Amino acid sequence: MKPFSIKTIIVGLDFSWYSKIVLKEAFQLAQKMKVPLVAVYAGEKPYAGLNASRFPTQQLVKWYKEKLRKEYPSLKPRQIIVKLGAPHEEIIQAARSHKKPLIVIGHRGQSPLARFLIGSVAEKLSQTSPYPVWVHRGEKTVSPKKVLLPCDLQPRSSVMAEYLAPLSKTFHSKFELFHVFQEPAPVLDYELWSAMIETQRQSENQQIDRLKKKNPKTPVKCVIGLPAKQIARRAKAFDLIALPRRNQKARSPFFGSVTRKLVRDAETPLLILP
Repeated sequence: MKPFSIKTIIVGLDFSWYSKIVLKEAFQLAQKMKVPLVAVYAGEKPYAGLNASRFPTQQLVKWYKEKLRKEYPSLKPRQIIVKLGAPHEEIIQAARSHKKPLIVIGHRGQSPLARFLIGSVAEKLSQTSPYPVWVHRGEKTVSPKKVLLPCDLQPRSSVMAEYLAPLSKTFHSKFELFHVFQEPAPVLDYELWSAMIETQRQSENQQIDRLKKKNPKTPVKCVIGLPAKQIARRAKAFDLIALPRRNQKARSPFFGSVTRKLVRDAETPLLILP
């Protein structure tokens, strides 16, 4: 893995009050990283009260740009891009034309039914973006001074502290590697189940010892439980959760990956790395 490097901040906006918080966070990141910021409005439906059928696409895009300039006076015209289409796809497409982009998007949470039917833009970006995605949570901007690095002991997650060294240099961040022991599913044979746990624990302890040797300056903490739940709980003491995306399909619509669950439920901002 090449060291984490960002040359452009791409922030996805809409006309909600929460977007103003997300824009503040994006401006703060761009200022600290000393990179340009580009704001993207991407929507499938016109702004409330506007009859899109009466306007050609070019005129509609112009109207949106003027509306964005009024809503966000801190943005300059050259910083605004308007795209009409599936929001997550259009934001990715806008990012493609910029060098080493970091996509910043807000996520306020939705009802379980809404998530099941359509999913949020943040969730879709976290699953499909070929670029890093910062999913902002909460009503305040944050500086990533304390960063939690969930680690499943796979090679990629084990080198996250080294990979994110440039982030640490910019924000003076402190990292913690966090591993969750997930016990095997229970079976009727208790002795067999106990033996399975013991074998798994010995294997993971050996891997953790190697992890500590590779990251001598980074604390490593281990707990037992369900990964997403334990990570979200631990992350309350941190400014940011940073983790690589796992390309793993959910077994059913009701059970997603750890990353997807964290995007939905964690109270801490996330940095998701493709």
